[in-house]
Amino acid sequence: MTETAASVAGAAHHSWVGNKEIEGRGGTRPAVSPSTGEAFARVSLLDAAQVGEALEGARNAFPSWSAVSFRERGRFLLKLREAVLAEADPLAALIAREQGKPQAEAHAVEIFPSLEALKHLALHAEDVLREDVVESQVLLFAHKHARLVYAPIGVVLVITPWNYPFAIPLTGLAAALVAGNTVVLKPAPSTTLVGLRLGALCRRSCSSWAARTRPSSVGTPTWTGPPGGSSGARS
Repeated sequence: MTETAASVAGAAHHSWVGNKEIEGRGGTRPAVSPSTGEAFARVSLLDAAQVGEALEGARNAFPSWSAVSFRERGRFLLKLREAVLAEADPLAALIAREQGKPQAEAHAVEIFPSLEALKHLALHAEDVLREDVVESQVLLFAHKHARLVYAPIGVVLVITPWNYPFAIPLTGLAAALVAGNTVVLKPAPSTTLVGLRLGALCRRSCSSWAARTRPSSVGTPTWTGPPGGSSGARS
């Protein structure tokens, strides 16, 4: 048996739902390297009921997560940044294997921009999303008082493409999280392992961050891999 065949024959990679690794009931799909055309891993697919459970978990986490301060949400993003930095080389290698871009390019256009985005959001999101007074430009409303208020909306579904399988989902979910929303991430079918690695990094970072706060008051984001269906993927 070749090394590739042994990898495919091994245990499948699973989705992250409610901070737990959940084996999908919708069958499996191979992860294929575009540079060789060979399958090197398997991913289990969520069925429709499990997708519903993932969304429900994110809804249940929303009230407590949205009540967390900007400062604490920023601390979580900085923890995630530390985790990404520590795993930069393995992440670049995985991106190269599953998506196809060279490792140096993966560092340059996926890892480095993600690190900068996490730092920027952690440090500046509160200022960007601060309430602001709106001055009326119409005489009819001159006596009115208006404010622009940014408020969390609930569960954000992040559906991402294959060409930037790490940077695009990370910046999207980080922006949603720091604004007080919870997130369900569905990576592209051809780059699912990169998405699942991001979910694992978030879980690790959340555990480390929550240990320094009040765990009972923290609603952690919900992560999920690709929903499975008769067509292979269903949103």
